[in-house]
Amino acid sequence: MERKLPVGEVIGDSFRFGFDRFLLMIRLGWLPLAVLIAGGVLLSMSGVGAFGVAGIANAGLFALAIVVLIIGGLLFVPVYVILTQAAAYGRFEPPRGLFGALRFGGREGRVIGATLLLAVIFIAAVVVGSMLIAALGAVFGQGGGGGVLVLVLVGIAFVAVLLWLYTRLLLFVPLAAIENRISLSAAWAATKGNAWRLFAVVLVFAALSIAISLVFQAIQLTALTVGQVGGGAAVVTILVGLLQIPIQLWQSLVGIAYPAKSLGALRPPTEAELSDVFA
Repeated sequence: MERKLPVGEVIGDSFRFGFDRFLLMIRLGWLPLAVLIAGGVLLSMSGVGAFGVAGIANAGLFALAIVVLIIGGLLFVPVYVILTQAAAYGRFEPPRGLFGALRFGGREGRVIGATLLLAVIFIAAVVVGSMLIAALGAVFGQGGGGGVLVLVLVGIAFVAVLLWLYTRLLLFVPLAAIENRISLSAAWAATKGNAWRLFAVVLVFAALSIAISLVFQAIQLTALTVGQVGGGAAVVTILVGLLQIPIQLWQSLVGIAYPAKSLGALRPPTEAELSDVFA
């Protein structure tokens, strides 16, 4: 009998996890988080935020920012594994020492491998879909209103396929962290009969992220307007940026929690499996 994902429970528990494990994330991930923040600062200084990738003001600084961000992402993998275990099964083995979380083994390597494989799958899907839409555009582009309608429907179908694929593979990377294996078939099977429920969870988190982003944009625009009128625009920008950091950390925790909690609900472990996870 297929298990049914408890959507409300997963959403509520994920939001609470963001608050409950906030200090744990800082304690475990202080180094990778600092590196990632530094990479973000370098990226902003390179001019990419103002001019876009096609018109970067400082290409050398941009390249350095990308390298720093990659290093920060790699350093964060062991922290991700620990937080995923804590979210999925409600327990974890806290590492000791200032650098205790920076341990790399087969499990962390498989998480990196699963992430790269997932990226390849989606890049391939986007490339193939874009080529198909371009080919259809060449055929139907001159067909007037009917041709445009066909292209719009194909575009909608393409986005729907990507969302469906994302939902069915949502548990792929958490599964690598929990079960210490890279298995597309296991992740696919885990979502069987629960794709719509998982999609509902994804929609709630996406809506929350968009809402927070819009609120911060409004705050930043208002603060900058006030700062320019009364002076101190730079100070206002820095303060708004500092305020964004804890919110983004909480969002990151929730983003780790809801796939992990979904996996824990759909594939509850035996005591033997838990012993293996925390060996």
